[in-house]
Amino acid sequence: MIVRDWLPEDMPTLARFHGETVPGYNLPPEFGPLYCVQKTVLDDLGNVVALAAVKLTSEGFLWIDPKASRITRTKALVMLNETCKEEAKKMGLEDCSVWPPPKIQRTFGKILRKLGWRRSPWRNWTLVL
Repeated sequence: MIVRDWLPEDMPTLARFHGETVPGYNLPPEFGPLYCVQKTVLDDLGNVVALAAVKLTSEGFLWIDPKASRITRTKALVMLNETCKEEAKKMGLEDCSVWPPPKIQRTFGKILRKLGWRRSPWRNWTLVL
């Protein structure tokens, strides 16, 4: 077996694999520059047996003065949320994830929902490179 880069002619096979496995998410209509790694595995007969991609995404972080008033913290959070969202969109990013510490998860989660964030239905796994 060998690994090689995806080729445009691999797309029908990818679409078939996607349809047969029903992974719970839509197949992207295109694989643009955010898909920075795109690989295919061929068996000994040259048949595509697997495909993989790595998509760039982003992780958000927030640091805020805990001594500031609640109103100041709220206004700052709203301003940063909108500004950072627009900047990330200009860069071509499609999504951003955050992992609030467990001790503030309940309270901060409510605030995030009000700002348009949603809890991912998927459990996160990380590969440290």
